[in-house]
Amino acid sequence: MKAKLKKLMLAVLIVFGSLLLATCFNPLEDEDGMASFSINLSGNNNSKAAIYYPPNVYPDAMAQLMFKAIFVPAGEGTAKEFSSEGNDSITGMIASGTYNVSMEINLLSNGSPYAKGEAVGNPVTINSGSGNIINIEVEQLKFTVSFDLNGGSGTTPSLIADIPASHDTPLPAQGDILRTGHAFSGWNTRPDGSGTNYEAGSSFTPIADITLYARWLDVGLEPFIAVTATGLTSLKVGQAASGASIVYTLTNGTYASPITAANFAVSGLPAGLTGAAAVRTSGTIVTINITGIPTTYSASAATLVAPLVIPQANVTGATSAITLSGTITASAVARGDGAAVSGAPTANGTPTQTSIAVNAVTIPVNPGGQTVQYAINQSNTITPTTGWQSGTTFNTGLTAGTTYYVWARSAANTNYNAGTARVSTAISTAAAPIPAIAVTATAGLTAGLKVGQAVRDASIVYTLSNGAYAASITAANFNVTGLPAGLTGAATRTSDTVVTLNITGTPTTYSATGTNITIPTIPAANVSDATANITPTGTVTTSAVARGDGAEVSGEPTVNETPTHNTMVVGAVTLSPVTGQLAEYALVTSQSDTLPPPEGWFSGWQTSTTFTDLTPATTYHIWARSAENQNYNAGTPVRSSYGFSTERVVTVGPGNRDPFASADYWIVAFSITTIGFYDGSYSASINTQGLTATGTVEIENNRSLSDLTFFVYSASGAGTFNNVTLTIDGVTSGPFRLVLP
Repeated sequence: MKAKLKKLMLAVLIVFGSLLLATCFNPLEDEDGMASFSINLSGNNNSKAAIYYPPNVYPDAMAQLMFKAIFVPAGEGTAKEFSSEGNDSITGMIASGTYNVSMEINLLSNGSPYAKGEAVGNPVTINSGSGNIINIEVEQLKFTVSFDLNGGSGTTPSLIADIPASHDTPLPAQGDILRTGHAFSGWNTRPDGSGTNYEAGSSFTPIADITLYARWLDVGLEPFIAVTATGLTSLKVGQAASGASIVYTLTNGTYASPITAANFAVSGLPAGLTGAAAVRTSGTIVTINITGIPTTYSASAATLVAPLVIPQANVTGATSAITLSGTITASAVARGDGAAVSGAPTANGTPTQTSIAVNAVTIPVNPGGQTVQYAINQSNTITPTTGWQSGTTFNTGLTAGTTYYVWARSAANTNYNAGTARVSTAISTAAAPIPAIAVTATAGLTAGLKVGQAVRDASIVYTLSNGAYAASITAANFNVTGLPAGLTGAATRTSDTVVTLNITGTPTTYSATGTNITIPTIPAANVSDATANITPTGTVTTSAVARGDGAEVSGEPTVNETPTHNTMVVGAVTLSPVTGQLAEYALVTSQSDTLPPPEGWFSGWQTSTTFTDLTPATTYHIWARSAENQNYNAGTPVRSSYGFSTERVVTVGPGNRDPFASADYWIVAFSITTIGFYDGSYSASINTQGLTATGTVEIENNRSLSDLTFFVYSASGAGTFNNVTLTIDGVTSGPFRLVLP
């Protein structure tokens, strides 16, 4: 049973659309019942290297492989295969259904199997259309080589197990195995020798489990010399050959003593190796010891040149020269181990945000003439696989404020591999300045705010340093709170470093002091490469909001009805625009255009349209304006263009006459103790002129004098008396003022 060297899990994902190869179908054109699929092998670097970079395929392994996916219907149907040469992506279309899915990976060079796998959860269901995902576990194949002495005797070589596909293994030498009348001549894939021959010590690459058979040449009783090589496998530049030799094994005879060493000399050894003079080590063995250190890389094995025949003088009793049997080879010479550098790199100077420089290291012992190379990454445990350079400065692709490690090693050349890399301690690039936002406001917001007056050139500006605003900001993130009532803001990205919150509107509310605006914290998403939210610096305080200009009155004021001797009712005015103000009114006795007037009487402002306690027979001018309130100043007052007069009056008393009339009027006085009111009024007539006595009137039960009617007799017509009615104007005791109609 095969042992498993290691198991690699590869996720095979089905992707669609633009990820499909140009040779694939268009999923949009799938017919009903058909399913599209795309198989992509993936894995970590180690598993990729194990599968795609075997020693005899590296470095262009994928191009050397054939990938084949096999769909076998779970029920009736014919299996279908999809393959790809040199590319681990397989795409195609297949009828929807249930399948057992497997994968084979073969070498293109000879078609030999390399790896295989089965879908996890076989059988799997393939649905019509798209969206199918298949996971496949792929296992690299391993083989076993065993040996059969094929009629010989001695110690059978141990089997060689777990040889990964495409890997080779050296075949064993003759050792102590013998067969009478025969000479050992390597190994063959068949017992009868009709298969493929392999020399002892040569490299063998199995493509399946196999048994190799000892190959024997029938030599009868004549002397027979077989030549073999030992210790010339796995050669490496810079590594001394150990135990290497060329062995001439004699059958059916004995070597002369002494032999002629020059008759056994070989040529064609890899550079750096030399063969000593041949030595007779026993009656049947002559050995040439190989020493030295390979100096030159070679990708292929070398066939050594041995003598075609050994002169008969070297074998006791031989009657002729002896033809050699066998060929001798030296393995390919691997590149040598790279030289060690003098130490780990150290920082040279202070790193910037995008650049790190290190001090150069040296190669103290450098047999291969290697140079030093450097690489950088963010791990001190994983050696970089790319990015190696000869320079000591790294200034491409670095990120500010990030920890890096610089590696140094000897660079690979023709004959030597790269050396073991040494890694620096942590070296960090300079941290990028943290993005900052400063907030300012324009004068349109910080000075001159006034109720009812639209703002102009008002804005709050977010100025960014050490960064750039995202191409598309979230405007709402820049909204502020605390703006005076009536104002609103809308944010706009005006440049890479400026966002402007334009303030519009008309203040609606008076404020004696300015307002501190609350500035929001700006989410990191609004600033490119920001890693945290940003709290702006700076404060914004609006100006105080002055009261607005008062509304204007609709026209000049006038009276609403005929004034009495002490009362005047003003007609209400309307205000424009609507500000929530009330109209207020005032009376003056002068024609002054200023308030208060420099002379005369001023009533003061009132919102009532009725003025009382005025002076009879007096001309008044009316003023009107909008009254000051919480948010608006008083408006500009407007004066009536002409005056309005109260009525004339006369006072009840002994012998008083109307001083304003051309005719004579007499106030009739009389004395009555009690007047009764039955119908709400009382009247009396006296036909006496010129009375001078003072009369008194008493009203019972506190009744209003305004309900009592007096009569005055006038001598305005000869012999004719006209009856004139006077009404008492709410006075509670005499003397009375009577209104003359």
